[in-house]
Amino acid sequence: MKKTLLFLLIILIAINAHAQQYILKKRTINDFAAVCWYNYRFGNAMFITTMNTYLGYPQSKVALIMENLDTDSKDREEVFKLFYRIANNYESLFNYLYGLNLEAGEAKEITNYIMIKYGPPAIEETQPVKIVWKAKSNKFFEGTKTFCDSANYWKYIFTIKGSNVTLELYPGINNVKYEEKSMRVSVNKLFINGDKIVDITNTQSAFKYENGKLYELNNEETWNEYDETIN
Repeated sequence: MKKTLLFLLIILIAINAHAQQYILKKRTINDFAAVCWYNYRFGNAMFITTMNTYLGYPQSKVALIMENLDTDSKDREEVFKLFYRIANNYESLFNYLYGLNLEAGEAKEITNYIMIKYGPPAIEETQPVKIVWKAKSNKFFEGTKTFCDSANYWKYIFTIKGSNVTLELYPGINNVKYEEKSMRVSVNKLFINGDKIVDITNTQSAFKYENGKLYELNNEETWNEYDETIN
């Protein structure tokens, strides 16, 4: 028994030491902060509800946390702990982070960091949401089009080939959070399902294209409107 306890203690010490040495890259932290702020600010209903409900702060404080995750390591760790609690396992945690529009390498880096530091979550498995696929609507275009919101805060570049969609997000000319407007904030692979563009990792996310305009589903179950622009 004593040998077993000693062995377990050595393992715990080794894991803790490894966690202390695991440091996230600065770019990964910055990109993580950017995508969290974007998902909270611009209508990812599931993400907004989760942050407001489980972080344990007033919504005004949660909004401030989302805006400053790149500089506030204490609050960033609180968000990591929350992700740890809602994830079923390594794969679901990675998919959740990747679904927020992080690059795959950065999602893996943060997943490793969280799992090493906090250990495997002991949470019951949940059944994945099943998506019923429908034939592609003839409303969509082929090729690349750029759209911008009315405040010129974000620029969406959609490239459609068949039912496959690539969404690239860039800061708009009035987005003061990003000085370099040509820096791509995120890229995501989406799919056309019927008359909507969907993200299979986030069932709350959807776009549609009608009469030359792009529409994005927001957390109030209404649609934000974006106009096509030249660049």
